[in-house]
Amino acid sequence: MAFFERGISVPKLVLWGESRRWGLFEFGIVVTLWVDAPSIAEAYALSHQDELLFATAEELARIHQAGLAHGDPYTRNFLATLPRPMPLDLTSWSRLRKASQLKDLTRFAGSIIKLTNDPKQAEALLLHYERFGPPLPVSLNDLMQGAIACAEVKSRP
Repeated sequence: MAFFERGISVPKLVLWGESRRWGLFEFGIVVTLWVDAPSIAEAYALSHQDELLFATAEELARIHQAGLAHGDPYTRNFLATLPRPMPLDLTSWSRLRKASQLKDLTRFAGSIIKLTNDPKQAEALLLHYERFGPPLPVSLNDLMQGAIACAEVKSRP
């Protein structure tokens, strides 16, 4: 709802809820309408169109400009929709802070490295992000070191 209210296109929410016991979270559920589109990771693996990745970096910048953090911005968590990629799997979202921006950008760039096997591509995408979003929270070099480490431990983009 927070993303939709800020003009970010997301799958339409059907229902959501959570169960708590003694005030502690037990489990939650989120149900959205199905959007018939491949993930950015799937679409890129088939086409190798760099435009998909640049559009996703722009969408992440829009999310951050709206004061939100995705929380799990791997390329598998954006759909290849037009006119812009659509974020999904937003259960880890939060308000944007320096730490959440850093986490988002590290995960996004790590996902790009995993998908393309090219740290230079991830670096170019971070610079592209910065043209549309807030400034990077740390130096590009520090961010890339974190992204490379993230890519090494992740099994999929």
